[in-house]
Amino acid sequence: MGYSYGNSNGPLMCFNSAKSWQFGWYDQRHHTVDASSNRAYLGKLVSILDNPNIVGTGDPMIIKIETGTSTDYFINFNRKTGFNSETQEGGNQVLITVAGEGNNYSESNLQAKLNAGQAWDATVGTETVTVTVNAINLIGNGFADVDICFGQCPVETPAPTAVPTTSPTNRPTAGPIAVPTTSPTNRPTAVPTTTKAPTAVPVTKSPTASPTKSPATSATINVFVGVEAG
Repeated sequence: MGYSYGNSNGPLMCFNSAKSWQFGWYDQRHHTVDASSNRAYLGKLVSILDNPNIVGTGDPMIIKIETGTSTDYFINFNRKTGFNSETQEGGNQVLITVAGEGNNYSESNLQAKLNAGQAWDATVGTETVTVTVNAINLIGNGFADVDICFGQCPVETPAPTAVPTTSPTNRPTAGPIAVPTTSPTNRPTAVPTTTKAPTAVPVTKSPTASPTKSPATSATINVFVGVEAG
């Protein structure tokens, strides 16, 4: 199976991509690039620390370049963390290993260790196969963004942003309300046109005037003094 170490409890590391393919490990996340049919793969290559049981939508863990001969190439992203945290070579790099068909025992040898921005190529028949590492992401289990192509890689054209078919739900706020051109309907209450005079001060009535006629002339009393004749 390859070179080993004397420590029975380490180092924490895994088999290379060719041996893992041979054992059928992570086979639900295997992918093949073939010169005669599936000529290119552009996308993510995840590490073996990802969930190997995701089917259909999971990104590949091991990619095999099928050459049509007795020797093929196997590619993996060797994320250095978790149960692979003590890998001794090519940590956090894209590794390319050459081996047999991957179905039986075969000697395997490391061909390339690629960082972001690096590429590797090999001649397969009359064509050239190229592996380009566009970027490496080390967040969590991480992944590598790779282009693996026979001949010229197809150009990836981003899909145009769809134009909305309906008006936005929330319309912009309307502009300020125009100043009214007419006087407001409800005018302030008019000031009364007449002022009610205050209640007249009561006029004090003078006492009844003294009678203008003097009382009747007092009756003259004639006193006759009788003189007794003697």
